[in-house]
Amino acid sequence: MGVFNTVQQLIIAVAICAGGQAYAEVTLPGYGRFTGTTIQETISGKPLPATVHAWLGIDYASQPVGDARFTAVGPPAPFEGVKEAAQYGASCVQDPKIWPLDQKEACLNMNVYRPETVPANAKLPVLVWIYGVS
Repeated sequence: MGVFNTVQQLIIAVAICAGGQAYAEVTLPGYGRFTGTTIQETISGKPLPATVHAWLGIDYASQPVGDARFTAVGPPAPFEGVKEAAQYGASCVQDPKIWPLDQKEACLNMNVYRPETVPANAKLPVLVWIYGVS
């Protein structure tokens, strides 16, 4: 499973997860299971107009740290059990004056959001932000 396929499966799985549950579990075949959370504010602390289901800090690739720093990434390692996806992952290293939140080398993670009030079988638009591209 390549990195693109992993990201695609993550987005699809979260988009079709059971709505109405504060900590809905999502199974990603070949990777693992995650439980999410609900949030009422943005990462910078601004209130949202409505509660949102969120799966936060999910690795979408292997982390290029240490000896792997300048090597190609692959899919994340599969795991057994259930991981909690209720906290934001680290951001990639950048100017701390612009982004004062947690920054680390191991930053290849994503956050997936879904409106709490939308039925689980509803089709939703998907926004993917690819950072580092100018």
